[in-house]
Amino acid sequence: MKLLCLDTALASCSVCVYDASTASVLAAEQQLMARGHAEALPHMVARVMAQAGITYGDLGRIAVTTGPGTFTGIRVGLSFARALGLARNIKVLGINTMIATQAAVSESDIIVVHQAGMSGLFYFYAGADIELLRPQEILPRLGNGQLTLGTGAEAIIALSGRSDLKRLPQFDLPTAFGFAAYAASQPDPVGMPDPVYLREADAKPQKDALRGLAGLEIAPSQDLGLLAKLHAASFENAWSEKDVAELLANPGCVALLATSDDGPIGFLMYRAVADEAEIITICVDPAYQRRGAGLQIVSTTLQLLKSFKIGSMFLEVAAGNKEALSVYVRAGFLEVGKRKGYYTSKNGETEDALIMRAQLN
Repeated sequence: MKLLCLDTALASCSVCVYDASTASVLAAEQQLMARGHAEALPHMVARVMAQAGITYGDLGRIAVTTGPGTFTGIRVGLSFARALGLARNIKVLGINTMIATQAAVSESDIIVVHQAGMSGLFYFYAGADIELLRPQEILPRLGNGQLTLGTGAEAIIALSGRSDLKRLPQFDLPTAFGFAAYAASQPDPVGMPDPVYLREADAKPQKDALRGLAGLEIAPSQDLGLLAKLHAASFENAWSEKDVAELLANPGCVALLATSDDGPIGFLMYRAVADEAEIITICVDPAYQRRGAGLQIVSTTLQLLKSFKIGSMFLEVAAGNKEALSVYVRAGFLEVGKRKGYYTSKNGETEDALIMRAQLN
């Protein structure tokens, strides 16, 4: 039996033709890509089939990754496999992304950890069910000398602070040629495969079609009046000029003002002690929100602190503040703790604070 194997579930597009009778890869190709799978996949399949020297009539099975992964990528691979299977009367086998990642490595005791988009969560697989977990739920489950694979492996290992965990980073992404032998060993599928979705999509409709920010610059500022005005535009409990002055008087406390061609739009205040720093506040004028300013301010601050040999940056954010959480996760922060009932609203309701950390050096 000859198989056509496809993977478009994560930041890669790969195709393989595998001959089960000789346990050999006849032809294979992989391209790393965050998007563009739909355009790349048909051409890649045509090239690999030509290199293998076979026709679609020679295929006994098509194998395709079903997720979890990027929503668009999963749909691209499944749609292509289903259409080809129906058109040529070829059975289509679905393989989840975690098994597809694990199958490329011969060792038995493997944990696969993939990032779940920008959610701050991770897909976790240790040979049983696929779980969607927070980092602190994964750390206790890493055994001594554990081999850890996946797009989230480096982040989890960094959070663990352990040096005994084993890595094979070249196997972090699933590849069609990596799971071809596994696909050939499975029984015939019954029906077409379905996608594996464990979370909602990251993509959300934009509330406003705002233009991008032009000429954004970020620099330290001591303009108390301006900083207080920007804070008041963002928060109900606004800081006075006196409040800002008292904060900036603390050792290691700095305010970074963001300005564009339109003028000042926001600022971030942080405090650094030894090789650690924390974000005290970040605010963006409501007229300029949802245009990438918050992410750029945070990312620029992290790069600045990295050049100062700061090892890690911390922050606290309300668990229900989804927009802020999205910005922080995209900037590289991961949840490392929680303060129960830390925030109290005007009506007396409490909300947890999530403690997040970005590892810099």
